Amino acid sequence: MRFCTRFLALFFNTCAAAHATSVAPDYFSLSLEELLQQNIYSSTRTAENIKSVPSSITVFTRADIRLMGIETLSELVNFVPGFQSFRGDDSSANYTLSNRGRRVGSGGRELLILWDGQRLNDEVSGGTAQKDGLISLDNVARVEFIRGPGSAIYGSNAMTGIINIVTGSQPEAKLALGNHGQQDASVQWRGQNEVGWLELHWQQRESQGESLTVFEPSPEPATPQTVDVRDPWSYQQLYVRAGMGDWTLSLRSAQNRAEEFYVTGYLPADSGFVERESRYAALDWRPRLSDSLRLEARVFASDRDFMAMDVATSIAPAQVFTPVLLSSGVSDDQELGSQWIVFGERAKGNWLLGGEWRRATVDAARSQLTRASDGSVLRDQPNGMEGERIARSFFGQYQYPLQESLELTMGVRHDNYSDFGGHTSPRFALVKELGQMDSLKLLYSEAYRAPSPSETRLTSSLVAVSNPDLAPETAKTTELVWVQLIDHGYWSATLFDSRLDDAVVDMITQDQRRSWMNSSLYISGIEFEWQWRWAEHWQSRVALSHIFHPGDDTSRDSNNLLGASLSYLRGAFAGSLLLNYQGDKIDANEQDFPANIHTVEQTRLSARSLWNVHMSYQLMPDWELFLQANNLLDKSYLNPAARRENYVGVPGEGRSVNMGVRWQY
Repeated sequence: MRFCTRFLALFFNTCAAAHATSVAPDYFSLSLEELLQQNIYSSTRTAENIKSVPSSITVFTRADIRLMGIETLSELVNFVPGFQSFRGDDSSANYTLSNRGRRVGSGGRELLILWDGQRLNDEVSGGTAQKDGLISLDNVARVEFIRGPGSAIYGSNAMTGIINIVTGSQPEAKLALGNHGQQDASVQWRGQNEVGWLELHWQQRESQGESLTVFEPSPEPATPQTVDVRDPWSYQQLYVRAGMGDWTLSLRSAQNRAEEFYVTGYLPADSGFVERESRYAALDWRPRLSDSLRLEARVFASDRDFMAMDVATSIAPAQVFTPVLLSSGVSDDQELGSQWIVFGERAKGNWLLGGEWRRATVDAARSQLTRASDGSVLRDQPNGMEGERIARSFFGQYQYPLQESLELTMGVRHDNYSDFGGHTSPRFALVKELGQMDSLKLLYSEAYRAPSPSETRLTSSLVAVSNPDLAPETAKTTELVWVQLIDHGYWSATLFDSRLDDAVVDMITQDQRRSWMNSSLYISGIEFEWQWRWAEHWQSRVALSHIFHPGDDTSRDSNNLLGASLSYLRGAFAGSLLLNYQGDKIDANEQDFPANIHTVEQTRLSARSLWNVHMSYQLMPDWELFLQANNLLDKSYLNPAARRENYVGVPGEGRSVNMGVRWQY
């Protein structure tokens, strides 16, 4: 607490000495007109507002994110109804993302994440956690969350939701320092002339980690062993966009390295590292073909790398740890693709037709075991995921006003995967606007996900084995949404019901390795969102959700979620107090292996509430000082582990405090 006290004293002393006429940014913008004018694109790929959009949706603007002090996507999702994240044991920088209590593994395979329209999901795991573990929000303009299926527009992986990140760099530099050796530096810039425009963003973040005690594999599961470690990590991102006329070129590179803690969830925790890198280049062409027709076309290429290495040790007579074996795993995949969409804009009724082609290739996916003393290779073999997969898709959508205040949206998409065949995903939505303030939405959609190569082609792994007989999973979801605009805000409520056929679920083999099988699941629940500026200087947001019927009794996700923020803005000062509550989780694990592998035990991990605070002060028009404290009360809590024999749990992050300055040049 002394660290927090010193920073708070420094912060307020600096604020008191600052220029008295400084003015903070206009964070509060919740007038009725502004709400209705805020365009939302990810649901239909056309401009909608919060009343008319045929989806359950949540939007955060750049101002919202800055006011709350949010740095990464894994933090932001905890303030969206139905969404949740927590750190697992893949690495210290890996956070599992899920929506509506549906998750397989830790990769977030059921959520499609878009970065300026580009898929970030990798084809090997199906999600983003393995190759893009940390996603920074330093240069975003807004983030749109579709809380429900989106396969009729976006295809596979849009099973339970879509996260659409829209960037927008500004001339700005930031530097922040904190406890645990935290450092955060970033520079972004935008320039424009009569020829075109250019945006640049660079960021470097790192932490030396905090001291933790984690569960260690033991020959006697009944007596768990622990080891003292740290959880250091580093992150770099470079993003460049350039535009000229109808053309836009985008280049993104993101790297992440994590050490100690756990390495991919299975190796000893006191050594080793995991490195990830994700890169893509995309070229967009968006001409207007006529008064009523326009085209959006994209070609892209991506490349993703993954490496994990662990040093197995022994204790010499002098009680000195000496390396014995080096265990490593690598994965390298590339993807080429193109997409085109033709939009027809009419006075009454809009339509679109599109197509997509993607070829994903896994060049290297292998594991190696080396003797440290002489470098001899004891095992070097591919894990079976090498090869390619081709996906071809066609989709269409039609929006038609049946009455002045009643609009019908119909959509359909057919996906064909070279290794799984085809599937058609339809969508229907009715949106009835009840006067100026209310809107009622009835939504039905079907979703589809082709199993990833890690689920169907994985071999030679000590911890997992594939199931080549897996069938693609499908979901049929019905939603009833009520949105009401109020003075300086709005609230919405969503009832949803999802039935999943051939759902991919975890299973444990006879030799205690993880595998997957198809099953049937039923999930239903309610979501509530409220945003309101209820006084001149006060604003609050609340995201509340409850799952009535979880898909699996031993789901590692919480059935009860609350994310709330209370913000205050007066003159040059802005501050926010944030609360994230996640109910208890039921973790299925193996506590008596190898004595009895025919039973699956359970561990109940208790609910936890985390408090964060963010404060900022505008020293002068171009300079801002800010203070951020996460897990303010230093709450100790545990998250579920990916490794089934870890029935103790994975420690969450403790208190972190950082202070920085932002310069808008």
